[in-house]
Amino acid sequence: MLETVYSVSDNLDPLAGIRNVVADCREQLGGRKPAAGMFFTSCMKADYVQMLEEILGAFPDIELIGCTTDGEITQDRGFTEDSSALLLLISEEIAFAAGIAENISETPQESVANGYKHALD
Repeated sequence: MLETVYSVSDNLDPLAGIRNVVADCREQLGGRKPAAGMFFTSCMKADYVQMLEEILGAFPDIELIGCTTDGEITQDRGFTEDSSALLLLISEEIAFAAGIAENISETPQESVANGYKHALD
């Protein structure tokens, strides 16, 4: 079984926003432990290291992927800009792994192969 929780914030202070997102996700989890997460942000002037530290500090064992965006779209809020969204995946039956494919535009096959190997380590 796979379950999800998510939260979005368009707080003008990106760090305060991600703290709200983390708190909201924790509440929705109700004690369950997420296994993986997807983080998206369109806050271009944010301190991404601090934002990631907030997420990984709250959920240290998750496999986390993410990227910057031009905006986030969710069912309950529609399209938001200058916002951050976190989706957490919960499952006791499915294993998750994340890898990094670097220099993908220069050496796509090698980059994907290395990313796959990284995910398996």
